[in-house]
Amino acid sequence: MKPEDKVIDNDQKPYLMKYAVSAADAYCDPSAIQLSENIFVVWDLQEHGIIIKFRANETKLGEYMYRKTELIDYEHNYPGAKVHAALYKEFREKAGSKFLEQIMPLIKVNDDLFRTYLVGHSLGGAYAQFAALLLVDKFPEMIQPDVYTYGSPRIGNMAFARYAKSQIHLLRVTISNDEIPRYPVRNHLIFGFTGNIYEHSGVEYWIEEPGGPNIIVYRCTPQERSYESKVS
Repeated sequence: MKPEDKVIDNDQKPYLMKYAVSAADAYCDPSAIQLSENIFVVWDLQEHGIIIKFRANETKLGEYMYRKTELIDYEHNYPGAKVHAALYKEFREKAGSKFLEQIMPLIKVNDDLFRTYLVGHSLGGAYAQFAALLLVDKFPEMIQPDVYTYGSPRIGNMAFARYAKSQIHLLRVTISNDEIPRYPVRNHLIFGFTGNIYEHSGVEYWIEEPGGPNIIVYRCTPQERSYESKVS
């Protein structure tokens, strides 16, 4: 990473840290609802907003990142958009309807101040993105959801990344020594040159030394792949 390719953006630090705590809460909140074998959700309802927190059973992490990496067409007919088959089917077929059953009554589309935040760590971040897009599909008039992910893997190709960017406000945090954001790999030898290459969506915020006393948050510029360029 060249110095000119990253910008210090500590203005975002309070928000990134706030929702990091929310993502962590999903692992220890006893009120979490199990949506499927691997997906759990819990939420904090506020006067003018809701924070929806996802966590996932990480036992299938290796399987989803290294072996089951097939891409399938995204169902919303966005040209060329493809998504991670196993992750998307897990959410859409097993968890999506139960998620909507729990959350739809809580969304206040007629409240101009109401904001929807979805957060998740690792696979929880992947499911948070799918859930945000599902909400937008059901509530096209809602204010664009804010999605904060921490160490989330890639979940689709470039066309899908563009579609997601047009529908949700995604901020994803990458820690310098975290391997999960590298996967599934961006390998042309595996996927060819047909647009079936995994890509991240949203704006990336990169933290080099999370354990240090003075955490510096970098916002990665669009022309620069940051951590991805070094590891994939």
